[in-house]
Amino acid sequence: ILERCLTIYENHFGKNHIRIDEAISNLSITLAFFDEKEKRKKLLKKLLELKKKFYGENHIKTNLARHNLSLVYINFEKYDKAIEIMQKTSYDTINL
Repeated sequence: ILERCLTIYENHFGKNHIRIDEAISNLSITLAFFDEKEKRKKLLKKLLELKKKFYGENHIKTNLARHNLSLVYINFEKYDKAIEIMQKTSYDTINL
């Protein structure tokens, strides 16, 4: 159902519209419960790019997307990639 929801949002708003971020987030959370790591990684990469585009590199929402993507890499036991992603996180910036 959530995959269909994402498709509807993308068709209505466009694939690069910030409104689809909620659908992507919800779907990625659901995929975590079904151990769909590869699909989740793909979605979270897309979500991170959307957040960077609309909020900027150091926004708290971008940092949260970055954090969630790094957790997927930890699940894949790709610790170097997780560290690389997290090192780009700005902890001293709070842009709400």
